[in-house]
Amino acid sequence: MATYWQYSDVTGPDVAGSTVQPHQFLDYLSGRLHTHFINDARSLAHRTQALEQTRDPDGRYRVQGLFCRAHSWPAALPELLRGDNTVLMDLRSFSPTNAGYVHELQFLIEHIEFGRCLLVVDSTTDIAFLDSTLAAAWTRQGPSSPNYNNRFPTTSVYSLLAGKVALTDLLTRMFKVTQGRVNQ
Repeated sequence: MATYWQYSDVTGPDVAGSTVQPHQFLDYLSGRLHTHFINDARSLAHRTQALEQTRDPDGRYRVQGLFCRAHSWPAALPELLRGDNTVLMDLRSFSPTNAGYVHELQFLIEHIEFGRCLLVVDSTTDIAFLDSTLAAAWTRQGPSSPNYNNRFPTTSVYSLLAGKVALTDLLTRMFKVTQGRVNQ
């Protein structure tokens, strides 16, 4: 059975200039890149409705991003996570300076079955800060959380090493998370 992942992300203005698609690059050159940014609820609704939900002829989904301003990205996160999603979150270089990631981790624990999440860490991740952030969010979750009364799934944190074998192992783990078989 083949598994395909649809990739969407929220990109802030600090990263948007380095992650544009060809059509966005042309808008950048012409001074119209700002038209791709989410500024309010209306532009968020327009952008999320425009996200491709179908596969390309080769069977893969396109990489899609939402360019958000500092005030609009928290509203975009729930829109991207509607439905039955698996979340891969890159926490390499995570530290106390990453307030946005802290918010996202809190949101995931409160709203997404955390066994469907895979957090990627490496030697640049402040593991002590990550552990304390996760523990604090886990204890604050409300009764409506899908994780309420569950134990924290330690298999949700994946330590990435360099090399092809590590990438293969990460993809295997991601497949298991997607299939709901992370502990097998």
